[in-house]
Amino acid sequence: MLRLNHLDAARNNEMGIVSGNLTASLTLVGLIFSLLVITVITIVIPLVYGSRVSGKRKIYWKGVFYFSLIGAGFMMTEIGLMQRLSVFLGHPVYALGILLFTIILSCGIGSFTSEKLPVTSSPWKYLLPAIAAILILSTNFILDIIISGMITSPMMSKIIASIIIIFPLGFVLGFFFPTGMKYVRSRSPEETPWFWALNGIFGVLFSALAVFFSIYFGISTNFYLASICYAGLLLLIKGLSSQLVTSNKQ
Repeated sequence: MLRLNHLDAARNNEMGIVSGNLTASLTLVGLIFSLLVITVITIVIPLVYGSRVSGKRKIYWKGVFYFSLIGAGFMMTEIGLMQRLSVFLGHPVYALGILLFTIILSCGIGSFTSEKLPVTSSPWKYLLPAIAAILILSTNFILDIIISGMITSPMMSKIIASIIIIFPLGFVLGFFFPTGMKYVRSRSPEETPWFWALNGIFGVLFSALAVFFSIYFGISTNFYLASICYAGLLLLIKGLSSQLVTSNKQ
């Protein structure tokens, strides 16, 4: 609850709520900095240096951006949902339990379903990022309405409403990782571990950044940024899918 422009004043208060908020803020900033350093050391430097040393192939930047964007976008969506549901359900523990159950189940079903659909062909490959971006923004809007209208409803009703709202979003977001793997495996299967790592490390990094964004810019900021991440995939799809077509012809 401490704003960045109040940090100097907070340091002069050694006791009370302000002091506690200062500790929390500094801990969050330290966590973000640590995660950023770890990201650079464990992923960025080895990826760039390894590519230069081997000299066999340039970094597949479209794949790098694709998996980084879905890692960041997914985590900002998840943190935003958890914070919204904490208010709605009355406690972070309830929010985390309901969210993880629903998002893991729905994403798993979405990933499984993606294997049955021509997700790398038109118009699916362009529709999915657009649908995800719109659905993220719609979920944020719908949650505001639901929270206002059902805040005094029985807990079971609120849990059911939360699951109904989250499930379609998780289902759609579950398509992107396996679809991305189809794209990058067609070019160079040996590079896929890097994309797994990029997706994971950006998810971890943005779990802390999402909290920062919520505190200083509002919870809705996470939904807006996540929507931009998934919409940004549209800039990469053409290049990724053309590589897939070339590989299939070969």
